[in-house]
Amino acid sequence: MAIATAGLIVTGANAASFLRAKGSFSTFLYDLKYDPSRACSKPYRPYQMDKWAREQYVRDGETYLSCLRETANSDAEYAQQVIRDGNRKAADEFLEEVRRGY
Repeated sequence: MAIATAGLIVTGANAASFLRAKGSFSTFLYDLKYDPSRACSKPYRPYQMDKWAREQYVRDGETYLSCLRETANSDAEYAQQVIRDGNRKAADEFLEEVRRGY
């Protein structure tokens, strides 16, 4: 079994997604909340809704929605990796304890 630096195995095209969460995770009691908007710039409605401003607002909105999707997908990969690493660490610690005897 290979030992990874800082407990993370970083491979593939989305390697940067495993470095840290891009969105915001929070908990209250047993409730887990997630907000991907921290990593994205939400467009503001233009003051005047002429044709150019509306088209730009729609393009900016599409970019924002795409950013939210990409951030959520990246953070889902990150969370899965952290969970796998935590599970592996807990199992390895238990198995080592059993091997040494108690």
